[in-house]
Amino acid sequence: MTGFGFGLSNFITYCAFAALFFFGGMIIENSYDPKTKIYGVNPEYVFLAIFAIFWGAQKAGQALSMGPDMSKGNTAAEKIFKIMDCPSTINAIKMDNQPEYISADQI
Repeated sequence: MTGFGFGLSNFITYCAFAALFFFGGMIIENSYDPKTKIYGVNPEYVFLAIFAIFWGAQKAGQALSMGPDMSKGNTAAEKIFKIMDCPSTINAIKMDNQPEYISADQI
């Protein structure tokens, strides 16, 4: 089932890309003036817009798919900051020659 979903998503992606090229070509063809032999729309700008729309939409979809991972990251960061906010029982400034032994009962 995973392979089918992957194939279907690639199929939809390439169909959308083909549709953008088709309609971009139609826009360019319909803007041609046979009397002056000049295009009303610059083909370069049309295809730049197609690429910007397509890749922007694709990257937005990829970013939105990371939503669950972002919430897991926020939860992990909260746990780390909670650990960092706990006061330490170790005095790092005090220099003793006698090491302090910790037994299993103290933990």
